[in-house]
Amino acid sequence: MRRAIFLLILAVPFSVLATVIHVPADSLTIQAGLNGAQSGDTVLVAPGNYSVDILFWPDRNGIHLVGAGMNNTVVSGDDWQCVVYMASAVAIDSTTMIQGMSFLHGGDAGIILYGASPSLVSCCFDSSSAGPGIYAVQNSAAIINGCEMKGNAGSGARIQDCGQGLRFEFCLFEGNDLTRARGTGRGSYPGGFQVRDQVEDGGGIYCYNSDATLTDCTINGNSASDDGGGIYCNNSNPTLTDCTITDNSANYDGGGIYCNRSDATLTGCTITGNSASDNGGGI
Repeated sequence: MRRAIFLLILAVPFSVLATVIHVPADSLTIQAGLNGAQSGDTVLVAPGNYSVDILFWPDRNGIHLVGAGMNNTVVSGDDWQCVVYMASAVAIDSTTMIQGMSFLHGGDAGIILYGASPSLVSCCFDSSSAGPGIYAVQNSAAIINGCEMKGNAGSGARIQDCGQGLRFEFCLFEGNDLTRARGTGRGSYPGGFQVRDQVEDGGGIYCYNSDATLTDCTINGNSASDDGGGIYCNNSNPTLTDCTITDNSANYDGGGIYCNRSDATLTGCTITGNSASDNGGGI
């Protein structure tokens, strides 16, 4: 009998032991909540406006950071650093999640994913003063679902050296404008990550050496100083399915999509109303 009881206890899922940390009721700040969370815990952030310098993700996988919706839980940065920096000494996979929050006024980016592959669900990355809404590098295979990247002075998303695996589903890239004046970001971060030069290509999405997948996404009203108003691809083979690419503009080539040493696969996509000063209004 004792043996049977012992085995039953071992079979209880670890999620039963998970803790919900309420911000600000249990932890005054989001960073304190994250620092106190263990794998499987949820940091639940109440509706409100929160100001941060930068949120450093802890070296633990499987933490959930959950707000009350992108219109209700708003985190604002300092227009210099990124708002969230995720680069861990342990592997960060899709069991790590950020859901239902807005991240505004980053400098280098709204969020930097340096080799991290979390799930980002129903979040908004808006109004970065120097860089993109999402900056994914170094083999990030993040799953990004129902998110909005808009109004950034860099690309909506900058994807660099990520190979295969990074996915955008039901996302909006809108009003990102590389032609406007931009601030200067922090540049260097823990773990050896260094923000490279600001890009002038890819208003909606900048894709270098990466084979991202986009499904049911809208890329609308973005602008590039050089090439690729909607999407810029260099040494990349993205796959787009049922996406809408409209009213984007480039000062040089590829108003909708620009491809260099790349092979984009498009299925069921709509490309209309895009413009370029030189070549390829659509593609």
